[in-house]
Amino acid sequence: MKTILTTGWLPLCCIFVLPVFFEAPAAANALLVTYDCSNGSAATTYAPAGALSFTVPVPCSATSGGTITTTYPTTTNYLTSTAGLGSVIHTSTGGLIDTEALAEDALSITSNTLAPGTPVALTFFVSPLTGSYAFSNNYFTFDEISASVNVNSALVTKGAADVVICTVAVGIPVNGTQPCDEATVDTYYSNPTLVVGVSGSGTLAIPIGPGTYDTTVGTTGLPLSVGFDQHDNVNGGGSSFTGDFLDPFTIMDIEATDPTTGHPLSGISITGASGVSYPVNISAVPEPSTLPLIIVALLALAVCARLAAHDDKRASTPPTGLKCAFNPYDQLV
Repeated sequence: MKTILTTGWLPLCCIFVLPVFFEAPAAANALLVTYDCSNGSAATTYAPAGALSFTVPVPCSATSGGTITTTYPTTTNYLTSTAGLGSVIHTSTGGLIDTEALAEDALSITSNTLAPGTPVALTFFVSPLTGSYAFSNNYFTFDEISASVNVNSALVTKGAADVVICTVAVGIPVNGTQPCDEATVDTYYSNPTLVVGVSGSGTLAIPIGPGTYDTTVGTTGLPLSVGFDQHDNVNGGGSSFTGDFLDPFTIMDIEATDPTTGHPLSGISITGASGVSYPVNISAVPEPSTLPLIIVALLALAVCARLAAHDDKRASTPPTGLKCAFNPYDQLV
């Protein structure tokens, strides 16, 4: 757990704790926004059909409130390295705000070398969740960020973290009032970063490990569901908070391997009903049988380079009697 100390002036005012507000499940490829404000305003909003990015005002007061921007992948870069899921949440009047981006596809696994029915393990490598936060006039703020990959309704990998921002004077309003310290956040929150102060900012990086799903060559219509959620609870009518985690979560690689040996399988292609070809085995290491050949080739090149350099200096055959068929230095211009 990480603890960050900031400084600032805390005005005297009563804090409030908002009730938990759960959003309805989002439809496929949907941008879902929910909010619940101290003035009683509450709503669940879907982005217009086909929208890739959606910003909605959150009317938490008569004069100013908050905004939410949520994104999901473009149709041409579906959940790959150039597009992803994320959101930006901002409120200047406190409140409880949630946003969820959900993208779904149906995968087909084919091979030009392996017969249908051949077992294959698909390991999904995803990007870390990275972003920033800023706050002012804080009483107590809680921001939860999470992302997950599900295949055929089975959880493959997930990452989540909580940013807990509190002050020593106010404490943490959970199960009564608890001290603003590491022991409290470790008890009540998951993978927490504790920030102590009234005003400040920071960055957050949440690594997410790979996860594996076993299937077979020739499988079609394999459901893929990827989600990103940011849940923001800002206590205090004049508290301001921004959580910027826009477009951070992507599928970087799908490693296709033999479930028994763990060796990468060549010739595997993974395409979606969306029409997108997913990256396969772009980070896989060579199979063990090829490693000795690579090592021998590198050693031979090193010997050739050394002998060529020796020839250039002494203009004679090296004492070893070895001679290279080419001089690597001849290739340098």
